[in-house]
Amino acid sequence: MEEELDTILARSLEGMSLQPTPNISAPRAQRRGKELSQARRYAIHSLRAHAGWTIRRIAQTLNISRSTIQRLSKEGQYGKFQSKQRSGRPRIITPIIRQKLVSVATASAHNRRLPYSSLSNLVGVRMSASVVRRALHEEGFHRRIARQKPFLTPAQKTKRFNWALEHAHWGVEEWR
Repeated sequence: MEEELDTILARSLEGMSLQPTPNISAPRAQRRGKELSQARRYAIHSLRAHAGWTIRRIAQTLNISRSTIQRLSKEGQYGKFQSKQRSGRPRIITPIIRQKLVSVATASAHNRRLPYSSLSNLVGVRMSASVVRRALHEEGFHRRIARQKPFLTPAQKTKRFNWALEHAHWGVEEWR
């Protein structure tokens, strides 16, 4: 049991410095809203429950606020190491569907010009045009209107042709 705990701690604390940061120039605790991984949560619980570390020592060593350590150690008593389910509507597009959408949209020049609703039909998933547009936008694909290049007028064409005829016999030295 003791060896197993040591290997779990070693794996979960891999890459982390276990020296407490001095109070003089200690960086601020982890920014608000950043979620801890399940392995890090388990490591905190293990340090608190099995290694006997204090909340303050864990907080200084891992650079996490004391209130977070206290909350996680309380949750760890009940075996809760996963984060809570977030509220809100789940996304329609999964990463697999998003990848299909990108591959269909970039498959040909014809597909790039299709309306968003047609792209969703080609993928086989029913979704609105705004959902398709947002998914492609998040992947870095944006639709832009191509700039119009003006056509040459007949007068410009004859001038170019005459210039080419005048310079057809030039050699390498004359072009320098």
